[in-house]
Amino acid sequence: MWPAEWTYYSIDPDSRLLEVESTDKPIERLVGDAASLPLPDNSADVVLMQCVSHHLDDSIWPVSLSEANRVLKPGGSFIFVDGVWTKRRWLSRVFWKLDAGHYPRTSEQLESAINDKFCVLDTERFALVHHSLIITAKPLSD
Repeated sequence: MWPAEWTYYSIDPDSRLLEVESTDKPIERLVGDAASLPLPDNSADVVLMQCVSHHLDDSIWPVSLSEANRVLKPGGSFIFVDGVWTKRRWLSRVFWKLDAGHYPRTSEQLESAINDKFCVLDTERFALVHHSLIITAKPLSD
């Protein structure tokens, strides 16, 4: 999907989860968290935040977006993918109770926070087990 010559990073606070990832691309696995990414400023062409936000409490969630913005190069892309809290689907409510993340947010909450830090280019919604949201964005300074 992205150039083979790029350096790919996977960042997780749990080193055991970093060990089980598999991919056809060489990945540098770093122990770290969303509130303090172990990368320099303006170092990433793309930041993919996938299935992370529902693990972050309300004090860390906006900080994680600031960190994503910090490490993005000018002209870089932010891609957000996560489940969305909705009371309408009983199956979704069951899965949220089973999920290790304790902070699911509504689509409106997620979009508002991302709009505060980024220039949103596109938003997609879909539903499998959870209602989910995909947002692509650029840093506000671009």
